Amino acid sequence: MHEGVVVSHARLQRALLRGVRFAEEEGVFIVQLGRFRGQIEVEDIPFWVVAYDPDEGAIDLTDGSSEPLRTESLRIDPDEVFRVDVKEGRFQARFTHTGQAHLLEHVEPRNGGWVLSVGGRWVPVPKVSSPGGRA
Repeated sequence: MHEGVVVSHARLQRALLRGVRFAEEEGVFIVQLGRFRGQIEVEDIPFWVVAYDPDEGAIDLTDGSSEPLRTESLRIDPDEVFRVDVKEGRFQARFTHTGQAHLLEHVEPRNGGWVLSVGGRWVPVPKVSSPGGRA
């Protein structure tokens, strides 16, 4: 959103998401587009997971970076969307529909739970609860 209006132009939206950075010296999030730099307010999460590579165990983020999936921080929010810690555990990222679909392609049932293929090994994933709190 920009000034309360949803950014609907696809290329501009991608550019804005790619430009999100944390300005260490000021302790704020900014968006950097070429020479333009502006402070932004992050209401929920600053980064989104757009893809998952099971061979590398890596996730791709909206800022254009790729990093190892921190499986120990993988969790499911109340909307049943995966979240994970990113940027050395400093921030959270939420999976996009496509990112979550990539992840779920590599999940399978095992021993009464679910496991995820990560770089040739299988790791447990959190149990999904229904909105009423039942698994």
